[in-house]
Amino acid sequence: FLLADDRELAKATAHAVRYKDLAVTDIVINNDPEAEKQFGAITILLPNNTLYISYLGTDDMLFSWKEDFNMTFMDTIPSQIDGLAYLNHIAEKFPKYKMLLGGHSKGGNIAMFAALSADKSIQERIISIDNFDGPGFDQDRAQFRKNPEIIQKITSYFPQESMVGRLLDHEETVRTVESVEVNIMQHDLYSWRVENLDFVDVKNVKQVKYVFNKAMRAWLHDCTIEQRKFFIDSIYEAVIAADYNKLSDIR
Repeated sequence: FLLADDRELAKATAHAVRYKDLAVTDIVINNDPEAEKQFGAITILLPNNTLYISYLGTDDMLFSWKEDFNMTFMDTIPSQIDGLAYLNHIAEKFPKYKMLLGGHSKGGNIAMFAALSADKSIQERIISIDNFDGPGFDQDRAQFRKNPEIIQKITSYFPQESMVGRLLDHEETVRTVESVEVNIMQHDLYSWRVENLDFVDVKNVKQVKYVFNKAMRAWLHDCTIEQRKFFIDSIYEAVIAADYNKLSDIR
């Protein structure tokens, strides 16, 4: 399931002095087009009894992107449920480990969902959660996730023209990162600028464009849950009927 850039990064990571001795365990891929579910996760064992749970982001399959947009009318999506179950499994398997969670795109949303939904005994073991341009939550239907102790552990990273990550609402700390791409292509992590082992923050807030975000918020506000579902399902069914199965097919 790795793309070309991912393969190159994985190979470089395996040979890097910093990462080459880290163990990777519990690799899970669980896709179900009929249920509109795309889920994946791995766990990386770090020094000092800590581990990093990384949730897989949205891939090129259209049913995977459909699951993202289902967040606008569903209380929970299947991959979020799988993400919480995976966290519970890892917490039980490594009871003495502290945990960090993270993911890109939908993976970032799943990381936040799992942390916010976990039992308090697990939440106390979570050090931090990284959300890399993943959507937030519909606050009208996410009251049970209001948890200040966990929210203060979350940092979301968005490129300046973020479209995917700024879907729905965010209450956590947000950093805006410079990208060398434009519009939706800024969702590509490989376009984010890095200097001195950290992301380059956007210094001029006027560079940040919220046109798509404002339009999406207005649409969500004006539509009922039933209207959101009808619209998104209709678009998806039309595209599938045209024999398109991948996002790259319709670009």
